[in-house]
Amino acid sequence: MNYLLIENTTIPYGIEKSGGVIYLKVLLMDGNTNHNFIKERLEYLENQEMRKMGETLEMISNVRSLKDGNSLLRIRILNFKGRNNIKMKYDKNCEKENYLKDIEELSYDCIVNVRFKIGKGYKFIANQKPSFGLNIYVDEVTVK
Repeated sequence: MNYLLIENTTIPYGIEKSGGVIYLKVLLMDGNTNHNFIKERLEYLENQEMRKMGETLEMISNVRSLKDGNSLLRIRILNFKGRNNIKMKYDKNCEKENYLKDIEELSYDCIVNVRFKIGKGYKFIANQKPSFGLNIYVDEVTVK
């Protein structure tokens, strides 16, 4: 599996629970070279995985555009025995109020680094149409 790292971002929309899946929603800021690289890389990998399927399907991307020009990245959180399976790390300069908090307890303006792994593409039905998505999973969150 490949890993990517989003540096110095926020989680303004926090955690989303949808259809039994939990997502971390991370902000990708327009003009930030790291964030632009992540966005372009994911779009490239989504297209490559869809080509491997050999079918033309509707792409349901993990990257969603916002009105202000930034983007939102939805990353799955693996759950094991009712607990989020994320490695939490804390920078030595981490603010006291955020130290040792779980990912669901972090404030929305907290600065974090998010490392995630890229899995395989998958087919599913969305809006009564065959669709395609790319599995990406949160591996590690470092609170700054």
